[in-house]
Amino acid sequence: RHQKPVPSVLIDFAGTHSPLRFYGPTLFWAGALVMKMFGTTVRIWRSYAFAGNVAFLLAVALLFRRLCRSWFVIAIVAFVFSLSLGGSFGFSLPGRPDAWTLAVIVLALAVAAREHANPLETTAAFNLRWLCFGILMGVAASTTPRCWPLLFFLLATLPMLVAKNRLRSLLIVAVACLVTLTFLLLPMH
Repeated sequence: RHQKPVPSVLIDFAGTHSPLRFYGPTLFWAGALVMKMFGTTVRIWRSYAFAGNVAFLLAVALLFRRLCRSWFVIAIVAFVFSLSLGGSFGFSLPGRPDAWTLAVIVLALAVAAREHANPLETTAAFNLRWLCFGILMGVAASTTPRCWPLLFFLLATLPMLVAKNRLRSLLIVAVACLVTLTFLLLPMH
């Protein structure tokens, strides 16, 4: 781009700011694992960032599969979101792993989503569904602090949509989210 080099591909401006102000450790740990498996090159890191876009597309398709169970609707949604892959390729080209955060959040929504109320759902299945939702929310919170307002909104509103056992679902999600986030951030200390 005929400009001076910047010290990191994770920032848009020249400076020595720590990327951990914008990203949590989870994305870097996953990226480091990918680089250990496939090699340490810029191309591998950019491929890892772009794979997050594909994972986001798959999570959206899974969410709509759980909501409507219509292959036609899923195909339309996947097509519409796949159009954004071209634009996000330019965004992930510098190596920004933001799409992984979106993929985890949408996957959490897919875990919590149901097409209709199931009166035969057992207490264990109910608890497991909201526990998995909370764990995924904790993982998403450890990816970037920029997603915390969205996660707080989801944590406050989504369990409230449950017809029964609202308080129990909210407590399960909150505890699972906080415990997961704590375990992920402990190695940073």
